[in-house]
Amino acid sequence: ENIYNDKIKADEKEPKVAYREWGFSGLCYRQQKAASNFDPKINIKLASREQQIHMDRGTWFLLMTPIGWLQETILVAINAKLPESLQISLWELVRWMGIWFLLATTSGHNIDAFWDDNTMDYCFSGVPFTLSSVMTKDRFEFINKKLFFTVIPKPNYDDKFHPILELQNAWNENMKKLFIPSWLVCIGISMSKWNSKSSCPGFLFCPQHSWSFGNKWHSIACVLCSIIFFVEIAEGKDRSPQASEKMFDTINGKEQKTIGMLLRMTQSIFNSFRIVLIENSFCVLQGIIELAKRGVYGTAIIKQQYYWPKYVNVDDIK
Repeated sequence: ENIYNDKIKADEKEPKVAYREWGFSGLCYRQQKAASNFDPKINIKLASREQQIHMDRGTWFLLMTPIGWLQETILVAINAKLPESLQISLWELVRWMGIWFLLATTSGHNIDAFWDDNTMDYCFSGVPFTLSSVMTKDRFEFINKKLFFTVIPKPNYDDKFHPILELQNAWNENMKKLFIPSWLVCIGISMSKWNSKSSCPGFLFCPQHSWSFGNKWHSIACVLCSIIFFVEIAEGKDRSPQASEKMFDTINGKEQKTIGMLLRMTQSIFNSFRIVLIENSFCVLQGIIELAKRGVYGTAIIKQQYYWPKYVNVDDIK
């Protein structure tokens, strides 16, 4: 790093000299640690290599979904409030999720049309598929009304993210047990589309993305296979000031939210000597240093217009 010297005289506005040249010094910290460039894999304790070879897409989806948590925690809590004849089974819940995934691939149709076989039209203005053979519309709407994703009691303050944080944590925990990413991972931003600010806690505007409105999710993925293995919703101004402080948000007595986010995202790969590609908006020099202290090496492309290091002349970098 070409970092200016902190020990500058009080009357100097900036350092007079560059203390280190840019370029590769010939020293690779990963090679010093005998780190290898390994491929991603699935924990064979959860799925043997033979099983993985023969798994179809549906099985992969179930493996990467916290099915145990849904069945043993969420469905138990929901069905405890329902008469036996109306209780929701695990496979009904899976079909319900599948229906929403299918609906998310379409636009411009009234939802009722997907349960009307006469409206299906592959070529013109009709719906591309119907769902009456998968689940009745009454049952679909019943599950919509009764489903919830947390059994944790509400805090004594207004927490707009309380209904989904347990689901987020359950998914992250399942991926931590299941998936082992490769030597190269990346941290970035994903946008979840939403049109109405009034019904979307954490509604944010991110102009640099193809869809700029909705929920912003911080995510970390394996570069070699594109599998996301940790997500965290950006709460923004909707985060309650009474909410407890997130892990790593305070470093050396100072509030460091961006650094805290980087450390939470990479916590499962600490001391693995992996390389993390960081989006420029997350590139904080102290964050890369904190990652290195924990055995993870960060690298980022910094745009000249934003986040450029102070006192560094771009023309000096070749």
